[in-house]
Amino acid sequence: MTKSIKINAENSSAIEAALVDVNGKARAHTYTSASEIISLAELADNRLYALIKNRKMMKGAIFYDRSGDGLPNSYKNSRICTNVEIECAKGGDWRLNSVSAIKAYNDCGKSLLKITAQQDAIAISLLRKTYAIKEAATPPAKPEA
Repeated sequence: MTKSIKINAENSSAIEAALVDVNGKARAHTYTSASEIISLAELADNRLYALIKNRKMMKGAIFYDRSGDGLPNSYKNSRICTNVEIECAKGGDWRLNSVSAIKAYNDCGKSLLKITAQQDAIAISLLRKTYAIKEAATPPAKPEA
């Protein structure tokens, strides 16, 4: 994949071509359809909005996801999973930046949202509005003898 693809229904064929290109014949634990990537973009959008509550400030966040589900540690074989990186662009559009296939064991089905420092400051500010810090109790005075 040489350039990013805007994630929407109109670009389904380009998204699916990128998935087929990296996954080859693997289908069981991989992303194979544009609808799965569109759903990932919706998930990322919802997670980011829940953190910062401001659509205008969402640009620059990156969401990483790996297809499939985790396996028990006793499972000895690897399987092919799809790594996906999507980024929130100007106007709140999500773009597919990269897709790769990897052999994985029990580390499939994981995702990570990376936010900018400015988004982090907004998220922390919003969080701090939801709680107060309890004052430390003062110990009782010792009686004089």
